[in-house]
Amino acid sequence: ERALQLDPDLIDVYINLGMLYKETGDLDSARVSFETFLSRASKMDYRASIRTAQRELAAVLKMHGQRATQSASPH
Repeated sequence: ERALQLDPDLIDVYINLGMLYKETGDLDSARVSFETFLSRASKMDYRASIRTAQRELAAVLKMHGQRATQSASPH
């Protein structure tokens, strides 16, 4: 986060933060980080990372949906 405060154009930081947030269970922040990476990353320069971010974003959205379903179901 500090790196982005110093230089918001460090595109790689967004995908790394997304992974960290996902691992710690902060799915909302993970989603925002992956979406930001995908909106800013050049397809030419970040082709492999874009695929990774898309895959990770899909996993985060799936996990987020499962959490919502679990919290909405009666216990």
